[in-house]
Amino acid sequence: MRNTCSRFKSHRPDHPYPVETQGESGDPASFQEEDPGPYDTVSTQETGTSGGKVRFPLRIRHRRAEVIIYGKTKSRPDYRLAFRAGGKRVLRAFQTFSEALLVSRQE
Repeated sequence: MRNTCSRFKSHRPDHPYPVETQGESGDPASFQEEDPGPYDTVSTQETGTSGGKVRFPLRIRHRRAEVIIYGKTKSRPDYRLAFRAGGKRVLRAFQTFSEALLVSRQE
């Protein structure tokens, strides 16, 4: 079947897609506007944390995997990240909570 959209011209005034708004392929969906309008970047780029006080230990689960972030204490002035790898428990230390949270999402 041949693509007849490039030759098509509607004479009806109520036709939903005039020829000027169609893309090169003739498909109205392939047409790109010059200015698509405002973007919803605030809600799509939120980190998911409320910005409030975090209660420790923080457990982050994804399917069967689990990562635990322990907070600072007097004897351990760092944030600790604990997870299992190869059947053994791995414990890593970070200076800031944001570093520990970033690595926890990668592990």
